[in-house]
Amino acid sequence: MRTNEILTVGFVSIFLALSFFINCSKKKPIQPIQPTTYYLYALSMQDCCVYVIDTKTDLVVDTIFIEQHPYSYMQLGISPDGLRLHIFTNNPYGFYEINTRTKQIEYKGPNSGTYVTPDGRLIVHPYGGIHFYDAATHQLVHHDTLTLYPFAFDTNSPLVYGAVGLGKVAVFNYQTFSLVKTYEIVVRTPNPEEKPKPFFSAMILSPDSKTLYFTGGFPSSFGSFALFGAYDLINDSLETFFPVRPESEHTLFLVAYLAMSKDGKFVYITDPGGFIVGPPVPYGEIWVFDTQHKKFVSPITTDTIVPPGMGTPMSTCDIEITPDGKKVYVSNWAFTILVIDPKMNDIIDTIGVVFGLSKFTELAIQTKP
Repeated sequence: MRTNEILTVGFVSIFLALSFFINCSKKKPIQPIQPTTYYLYALSMQDCCVYVIDTKTDLVVDTIFIEQHPYSYMQLGISPDGLRLHIFTNNPYGFYEINTRTKQIEYKGPNSGTYVTPDGRLIVHPYGGIHFYDAATHQLVHHDTLTLYPFAFDTNSPLVYGAVGLGKVAVFNYQTFSLVKTYEIVVRTPNPEEKPKPFFSAMILSPDSKTLYFTGGFPSSFGSFALFGAYDLINDSLETFFPVRPESEHTLFLVAYLAMSKDGKFVYITDPGGFIVGPPVPYGEIWVFDTQHKKFVSPITTDTIVPPGMGTPMSTCDIEITPDGKKVYVSNWAFTILVIDPKMNDIIDTIGVVFGLSKFTELAIQTKP
């Protein structure tokens, strides 16, 4: 073989070898991890823990224990990325933030809350005026004397809608920390001199942010009853109004929970009744409102699963829907969590949690891995 041919073969061999090693050393792009399941979290005030439920199997797969302290009122929230549980306790007063992967407490202190803005940057505590804390540093970023509760985040913009008094809903921008607008919701009655303004117990926004759905009631001077309403935010008008409980013994929602199907076609309204403090007695139904036809459809009844000897209809409380929209979960007063098929609007299973679930049980759903 000639010398130049030998050199050519040598250079080619070296080039191929280098190409092989360079290609092998290149890092392949990291593929995002897709969740194999979404977890439902159920707060136990009695046992100071959170039950972790696999939404594929509807089984309790883990328990996250919080520091033991006397029985107290507690609230539960979750960050938009699903990485942290936010827990409030009033005895002693303070907040816990727990990593959902390591199950470890990552923060304990006063500068937190159970609500996190959709962008994950700010933690919101609405009591004693509205407080905004940096989610990473827990430093107070802004405090406003405005009382904004209950409230609902707009997932399409940096806005939050919240009650600021009877019949009044304020729109607050949490990026500029400024009041944008105030809506006044007045219910029309046959008597033109009567213009009752409701108080609000819960509210939720439609996926397109055009309609605000709410529950609440009226003061007794206007003939107390609970209500469900839909307010058109674009045209600034009350679109739908339904008195839910006109009977005198069912005067108002002391606590109410709302959830909306992922396609925005249905709003679910639970019935906690008088809750911990007594009457009114619940109806034992989960109401379903058709947003397209603006009417209630057949309710989801709990009669078939009421434990023997309970004596009253079941009190239904907090409600969460899986990110894929395939299951609805409702906590209740019978130490169980109801599993509902939203296509059939029927209860398909119950998750038994024997220890610690009181009738005031808050839920949180993991929407991201």
